[in-house]
Amino acid sequence: MGHDKQPFQHLFDLSNDHRAAHGETCHVYPSPQAGQWAALAAVFSVERVLEIGCGLGYQAVCIAEAAAGCRVETIENDSEHADLAAAQISLLGFADRIKIIRGDAESIMPNLKGPYDLVIEDAGVDYSR
Repeated sequence: MGHDKQPFQHLFDLSNDHRAAHGETCHVYPSPQAGQWAALAAVFSVERVLEIGCGLGYQAVCIAEAAAGCRVETIENDSEHADLAAAQISLLGFADRIKIIRGDAESIMPNLKGPYDLVIEDAGVDYSR
């Protein structure tokens, strides 16, 4: 990642700091590909995204910002992460377009009503490797 500036750098840094403070068991990894997903969503005028693995909301915010009118539903199993994400999403003004679904994706997904234009699964992916 080097010294490249990320969109929403503060939230990117907050996510990395949170993971560093909580050690190996923490699964918050702000995706360095978030900007690419966001560009893809914008180019294809994506209206509805499902993200599996919210973390602190970094990727969801990037996508919502890039794709005007896009609604993001993001699943998060860790209640602390969901709370922190909800606070950041609200603070950044995206609470009306990003919905955090709390719980285990495997049990939640069969009850979701599609279709989605884009589905991203990055729960527990370690991007630092």
